[in-house]
Formats: sequence, C-alpha cells, structure tokens
Amino acid sequence: MLNKLAVHTLVCTALSSLSMVAFSAVITYTDRAAWEQAVSGYTIVEEGFNGSQSFWDPNSGDDSIQAGGITVGLTGNHAEDTEPTPIGVTGTGLFSGEVDDSYPIHAPIGNGDPNEIDGVALNFSRENYGFAFYDLASDYIDRDDLDTTDGLLLDATEIGFLINGEAIQLSEVIDVTLDSKGNGLVDNVPFLGFTFGENMIESFDIFHWDQIADVSGTYEEFTIDGMLFATKNVSVAEPSSIVLLALGLLGLGGIRSRTKNKG
Repeated sequence: MLNKLAVHTLVCTALSSLSMVAFSAVITYTDRAAWEQAVSGYTIVEEGFNGSQSFWDPNSGDDSIQAGGITVGLTGNHAEDTEPTPIGVTGTGLFSGEVDDSYPIHAPIGNGDPNEIDGVALNFSRENYGFAFYDLASDYIDRDDLDTTDGLLLDATEIGFLINGEAIQLSEVIDVTLDSKGNGLVDNVPFLGFTFGENMIESFDIFHWDQIADVSGTYEEFTIDGMLFATKNVSVAEPSSIVLLALGLLGLGGIRSRTKNKG
C-alpha cells in the first residue's frame, strides 16, 4: 500500500503505521483505535443519524438540509438531476449522499453543464479537532460499477474529500487494488478518520475526484452509518470537589445558625 500513496497536487508522506497517512497537514486514519488515541485530549461526540427520514426537497429552493447535528450544504445543482439522489437522513440510521462529475472542472468548455458539479459540504456546529466516519458504503445501484459478481460496490477512486482546503482521494488512503478499468471497488470502508495537527477542522467537503483528475466513473451514491467529532473537553467538577463544596456550604449554614441563636 505504501508505494501507491500519492495525490495529484499534494506531497504525500507515509508514516510508520499503515493505518495512518499524512497529506501535508492532514493525517488520515483507517483504524479507529489509532484515531481515538490521536484525539485523546478531546471529547468525542457521535452522530448516528437515528432520526426520522428527512431528505432534501429539490423543490424547496434551499441549498442545505439538517442531518442530525450537521448542516449539509449541497454543492452543484442537484435539482437539475432527472431523478435526484436522496440526500439526508434515511430513517434507518444512515446518511445518504452523492458525488457527480457531470461537468468536471478540468474538462474542455462545452462538455456538460457547469452547474452540475454535485457534492456535499458538511458544516459543523462545534469546534472540531478531529473528524471521522464509519461504514461508508454504496446503498444504490451504480451502473458504472455493478455486475453479476460484484454486487453493490463503491468506487473509491471517484470519491474525494476537501479538508481545510486540502484534497484527498479515498482510494489513496485505504487498501484497495485497481481493476483493469481503473476502478477501486470496495464493499465498505469500515472507518476513516482525520486530524489537522493542532488546528480545527473547519470545513469538510465530499466531491467527485474528476474535479481534480480524470477517473473512469461518473457518479457515486453512498451512505454513511455514523460520524465522530473530537471537540474541546467540557470542564466538569470532580465528584470529590462537589462533595467538599456541599460540606463547606453546610458548615457555613451551621455557623450562621449558631451566630443567630447567640444573638
């Protein structure tokens, strides 16, 4: 895997563990325990998308939808799709989304619709010093990748992440072998986490890699089972401190009572 680590516009350095790869300031983790160790100084908050079904309405005029505690902005023009992919919470504990390369920005002018550069932008309501998701998979039939033996597979070469302005291709950070068509097909990505040094992760976009370089597929519909956020610890008084404070207050009350009785 180490000899495959490269990104078109970034210098990639392989670290000592196969479960951790650095892209400039961004470090990625495919092992949950390693990611949790890296963010051990923070509080980990989980979003499981367990709410009722709530999909973006193409006729709403809005360009975002609330998915649990995350505001999901839609990039491109999903409303122009003949059959828009459901984007939002499925009602079965999943987040559903899509990336589409109908008009890759590197393509010649006139090739496709410039408004059809579809993806999703995740906006967080808290300060995050680490971010992760688990069980990324394809939940829909992708005609580019589906055959009688593969079943529903996700092409990792098509999915890109933009983290604080740095682009990372999914196939570069997971263990996947490209087939004869250049597809990196996987059943599931069990875990993928990110840190950004000591800095906050302020933005996280999911987009089609064709906006960086040419890949064989044209779109990917996907689901995510849950997300994790490493945020600043909330200061909570230790139980022993609370007991001592309570005893102190009781003592003050006794002194006040005795003083009053003496008077």
